[in-house]
Amino acid sequence: MGFADDAIGLEIVVEPWIDGLLSALKSQFSEKSSSLDHAISDKNPQTDLNLKRQIDETDSVKDDNKQDNVANEFTTVDLAIVSTEKELADIKVDEKTIEVSSLVKSIPPIEGQIVVPALPHSFLEVHYSEDESIDLDSLCIQNGAALPSATTDIVMANIVNVSTLTRQDAVKTALEIQLEITESEMTFEPGDSFGIVCENSRDEVEELILRLSVTNVADSVCYLKLKEGTRKKNAAIPPFLPTRTTIRHLLVTCCDIRTPIKKGFIRMLAEYTPNTLEKARLQELCSRQGSSQYTHFIREPNLSLLDILKAFPSCCPPIERILEHLPRLLPRPYSISRYNICF
Repeated sequence: MGFADDAIGLEIVVEPWIDGLLSALKSQFSEKSSSLDHAISDKNPQTDLNLKRQIDETDSVKDDNKQDNVANEFTTVDLAIVSTEKELADIKVDEKTIEVSSLVKSIPPIEGQIVVPALPHSFLEVHYSEDESIDLDSLCIQNGAALPSATTDIVMANIVNVSTLTRQDAVKTALEIQLEITESEMTFEPGDSFGIVCENSRDEVEELILRLSVTNVADSVCYLKLKEGTRKKNAAIPPFLPTRTTIRHLLVTCCDIRTPIKKGFIRMLAEYTPNTLEKARLQELCSRQGSSQYTHFIREPNLSLLDILKAFPSCCPPIERILEHLPRLLPRPYSISRYNICF
C-alpha cells in the first residue's frame, strides 16, 4: 500500500491488493485448521501428552515475549534470530547491558573527522555597577523594540475572568480569558488575535542563574556594550535588549530561554566545556555528521538551554555568550472569540 500516492492511485495498487487478501487469508487459515484437526484425531496417549507439552511450552514462550516487549518498549535494537528447532531451555541470555545512543553519548561513536560549524565571534560585554539602583518597572517592554506582526503599540490589560472550555480528560486544555481593555483605542473584532507578551518562569530563570554562576550579580545594574575589536561583521546589540538593566530582568522579560538551541549555540557551548567527553559529544551534536542525532535528541523533544546545561555538567559559558545567542521572547497569539461593546 505504500506504493500508492498522488501519481499511482488506490485503484491500481490498493484495490488489487484487497481482492487477493481474502483468498490468501482463507488459504492460510485452512492449512492451520487441517494441521490442528490431524493432531486432534490422533488418539495415541503419547501423542496427546506431546501435544499438551507443546501447548504448555507455547504459552510459556508467549508470556516471556510479553515481558520482553514491555521491557524493550522504548528501545530499538537488532537482535539475532534464534533457530526455532533449539530447545528454549538451552537458550542463554547475555546479561550485559545493551547501550543505545542518547543525548550525552553516541553508540556507536561517529567515526572519522566531523564537520562542525565555525565558532561564532563574540561581540558583547557586560559591565556591572553594584552601587547603582534602577527602577525596572520604568523600563520599556523589551527596550521598546517593535514586535513582529504587531499593528499597535503594547497596552496593558486586566484579566477579569478565566474559564475552562475543555473536559479534564482532554488532550489539550482550552481556556477562555476575559480581558478588560478600557483605556485602549485599538480597533478589533472577533477572528483577530492578540499577541500576549508573557514573562519566563521566574523559577526557571533562577535555576538558570544558579547554573551560570551569576547569582551574586543577577540583580546588580549592568551595562551592555559592544566588545572592542570584535571580529563579528556588522556587530550590534540586539534592539530588544536594554543597554542598562539587570541580568535577571533580561532573562525574565527579553530572552526566550525555552526555545530549542541551534547548532551554532551548541558549538559555542562546546568551547566552554572542559570535560573532553562532554565537549566531544557537543561537537558531534552540532556537526554535519550528527544532524540526525541533533534532530532526534534536541529538536524533536524541544530541549532548552537549561536542559543542555543539566545534561553536560562541566559546561559553564559566560553570560555574555548566552545573551548573544538567546533569541527574543516573542508574544504568543490568542484568537479573539467575542467582543462585548459597552455603550
